[in-house]
Amino acid sequence: MHIIKRLVVLHLFILTSLAIYCQGIVELEVGDIERENDSLVINYLVKIGKGAVETSQKLEIKPILQAGDSVFILPKINIIGKNKKKVFSRFEKANMKNYVPIDIKRDTLINYLVKMPYQAWMDSTSLVLLQGIEGYRGKKILTIYKQKYSVATAKQENCEVIYIPSFISPDKPEEQKDGPYLLRFKQGNVTILSEYENNLQKLNSLEEKVRMIQENPSIELQAIHIIGYTSPDGNFYNNARIARQRAEALKDHLTSLFNLDADIFSISSVTQDWDGLVRILKKEEVPHKGKLLELIRTIEIEQDRNRKLLELSRNKMYHKSLSDVFFSLRRVECRIEYTLNSSQTDTPTIPSHWELYHMAHNYKIGSQQFNLLVGEVIPDYFSEDSIANNNAAAVMISRSKVDEAKIFLEKAGNTSAALNNRGIISMLEGDIDQAEAYFTKASHLGNKDAIENLKQLLIKLKE
Repeated sequence: MHIIKRLVVLHLFILTSLAIYCQGIVELEVGDIERENDSLVINYLVKIGKGAVETSQKLEIKPILQAGDSVFILPKINIIGKNKKKVFSRFEKANMKNYVPIDIKRDTLINYLVKMPYQAWMDSTSLVLLQGIEGYRGKKILTIYKQKYSVATAKQENCEVIYIPSFISPDKPEEQKDGPYLLRFKQGNVTILSEYENNLQKLNSLEEKVRMIQENPSIELQAIHIIGYTSPDGNFYNNARIARQRAEALKDHLTSLFNLDADIFSISSVTQDWDGLVRILKKEEVPHKGKLLELIRTIEIEQDRNRKLLELSRNKMYHKSLSDVFFSLRRVECRIEYTLNSSQTDTPTIPSHWELYHMAHNYKIGSQQFNLLVGEVIPDYFSEDSIANNNAAAVMISRSKVDEAKIFLEKAGNTSAALNNRGIISMLEGDIDQAEAYFTKASHLGNKDAIENLKQLLIKLKE
């Protein structure tokens, strides 16, 4: 990527112990702080050691960037024990995404990634950590303290044009393609009807997934997110109730089959799914879609918009279009979150290609961890996979290992990404004409990296 970057290196640091109340270890492993154009990106891993937080405690970490009088407050991290989670207020439970529950019996690893507007004072700044623990009754049992680390910006050096290698994300495994699991409902109905549409197939897939997770000691269920929806017709307040009850119906169904902690569920609802309606109208060839989109855009008050749509639905010209669209919006969506914990079994399950690739993206592209996973681990497990070979080649290109990249590209196929990467190799070997041909072909296939590379190549040829 032809982007001028200023790298800020922050040394690895470890907080050995918070206080006598905090028996575990909290480790903050920082990869780097990087400037990308007008943004500053902070990316590091937080390792919460077992015993760091008791079951009835909450650990709050507030990171702050500071240089003199200049301050930037970063999003905080809330680490909670299982019992503490149970006594949260209704408001807190509604915002559980801001909290990370941990098991006191083993280590927990959290990826902390923040992107913020860059300011000049951030070239030489400090990372300040404000920390505190709350006990069973909300009482603070640990005095908040700060720890400071200097950050220095590396000097920017003039460099030659860097051509962008292309990566490809592998497809999700088959068993994850039904996430979100989707169930349909009849108009005004809150009961799950297995015989309605393809609900039976979706229910079977969902139940099998939960059962597989529960029976596999190497997999830990983290959360089940259920969202109930209604279409933009009918009474708004009735729809609000229906949307919530549809979500609760699926929760009740799962709890009747499996021994699931109530805390594992996240229940929410969307009353009159206007956003979903707009997405369908834009994506699919629906009769009169232009008129319908114009109506939604120009009528801001939802009740008025709802009333107008109902009027149109009674018109024969619009009835079929709206009926088909409304039908697809009456639904419940369910997503399952889980973690692989290979240490819990003597025969650990090998993560899928997709899981390994997205694990690599917890780290910055080009980092040692990313290069190891994408350039060595993945192609070792999936040696004949064209995507794995292409991505390994991209890593080797970024490390100027041309011979290794060429070997991987032999099994990478003729995707736009592979063509772009072959173009970069041709540039590195001095074959400009061949590089231009590769970049041009990949550009015609819609590869954005190739478009940028071709642009840079043409600029270079004019010099």
